[in-house]
Amino acid sequence: MLAAVILGLIGLALDRWLGWTPILTVVFSILGFAGAVVSVWARYRAEIARLDAETAALRAAANRGGSA
Repeated sequence: MLAAVILGLIGLALDRWLGWTPILTVVFSILGFAGAVVSVWARYRAEIARLDAETAALRAAANRGGSA
């Protein structure tokens, strides 16, 4: 979420410098928020993949009669 704040502040500075309404503030904030969501989603998928691989390894070890 820090990315949304930082990009929002950059957009605010650009809006003030260009004399625009807060168009860039809104656009940059939305882009920062979207980036944060994508980052969380990617970390979630990586963790789920890791857990799936760990579970599969534990099941394979249990089927072989080994201990994990």
